[in-house]
Amino acid sequence: MFFFTHLSLLELLCGVLFENLCSQQIITKKSRSFKLTNIAMAPLAQEKNEEVRKRTGQIRLEEVIRERRMRWLGHVTRMDEVRIPKEALHWEVAGFRRRPGRPRMNWGDVVKKDLQRMGLTWEEVETSAQGRHSWRQRVALCIGNAE
Repeated sequence: MFFFTHLSLLELLCGVLFENLCSQQIITKKSRSFKLTNIAMAPLAQEKNEEVRKRTGQIRLEEVIRERRMRWLGHVTRMDEVRIPKEALHWEVAGFRRRPGRPRMNWGDVVKKDLQRMGLTWEEVETSAQGRHSWRQRVALCIGNAE
């Protein structure tokens, strides 16, 4: 009987040892206790994402992506003018017309929206991004205050 009282939850769920070793009575007792543990854990499942983030110190994934996008923007603005990524920042295709309807968001549009949310202009980006460490600090402050 000692063996049956120390079955792990994984063995209970997988059914590895049940078929040959356990009686029907022990299985029902184990499954009842498993259901009770699920009921006891239910309030944790109802906790809001914001509460979990505050408790664990995590930040939103959107903020992480925005921060990395801004860091990449600073990296590209520090590049030489002849580099392709730097040229691509200001590319405009001559004679290009978008399809009717709402236009798709491209990287430049998303960056402009992020800069507007952070309260920065393009001129401020070009001047302040020349210092790598100061730009990273500024981005981190703006991302932290954006919530």
